[in-house]
Amino acid sequence: MTSWQHRLLSETPEIIYFLVEAVASDLDTGTEVLWNWIQQSKNKAVGLAAANAITVLNAANIKFVGEYGDLSGVQIAGADLEAGHFDHANFQGADLKNVNFSSAFLREANFCNTNMMGVKFGEYPYIKYDNFVNAVAYSQNGKQLAVGTGNAIEVHDAKSGEIKQILHGHTSDVNSVAFNPDGSQVVSCSSDKTVQLWSVKDGKSTHT
Repeated sequence: MTSWQHRLLSETPEIIYFLVEAVASDLDTGTEVLWNWIQQSKNKAVGLAAANAITVLNAANIKFVGEYGDLSGVQIAGADLEAGHFDHANFQGADLKNVNFSSAFLREANFCNTNMMGVKFGEYPYIKYDNFVNAVAYSQNGKQLAVGTGNAIEVHDAKSGEIKQILHGHTSDVNSVAFNPDGSQVVSCSSDKTVQLWSVKDGKSTHT
């Protein structure tokens, strides 16, 4: 735990990915251990351990609602909470210095009496279309955006707005789109009376 107290894991993404896999292998136990570190920061100095713990939980797509929404008084300066789910979370009295909340879900979150120095919120990019847009959907982790425009689906990087993939195959307007839980596939339905399942990686329709 010593290294967790003195170095921010947000500076080493490869370690975060490794730890996310470790947590996923025993989700209940891993989540409980990391959550305890976060809670300990309310009452005693644990260095950067709490910031690292919440960074890993966020990368593992843990939603901070209910019990996990009570983040009052936590000391998580420097945590990377990009695209995190914090709707209605209570940060009252927390140290959030230099926390990255870019693209995070923060509806009705409580930030009373928090240290907000250097906090990064960012915002979603503005994407302009010449054609009609009939359907949009975010991936579960908030990092991808699928847009049904005309008879095609565009998959964007939600942070930069960059197009990652264009899915062609429908012969009429796309009416709805959705991601599977891990964001690797998109399902769409169209006025051409078909439902198609797409691979985001290669842009191919795998089922119709």
